[in-house]
Amino acid sequence: VLMGHSLGGLTTLRALFTRPAMFDTYVAISPSIWFNRREILRHEDAFAKRVRDGAVDARLMISFGGDEQTPGKGPAVMTRELIDTMILDTRMV
Repeated sequence: VLMGHSLGGLTTLRALFTRPAMFDTYVAISPSIWFNRREILRHEDAFAKRVRDGAVDARLMISFGGDEQTPGKGPAVMTRELIDTMILDTRMV
């Protein structure tokens, strides 16, 4: 089992997408798919094709918190507009 949270969750997805035979099970908790302009999703189509072709024998559990997209207070130096923009840019849900 390979398990990671946040950037570790992103690493878990990268391993699954590029080396799915490395582990039997992958657990990605709140993966930071927003990182590097969602670069991880560039691997999605090729991975999906491998799955459809029966070339992948791995399981994935992916989870995220229910309030991941809920606007919070944010640091005092951030305006409400900046916080809202950041939430849009990093949305995962």
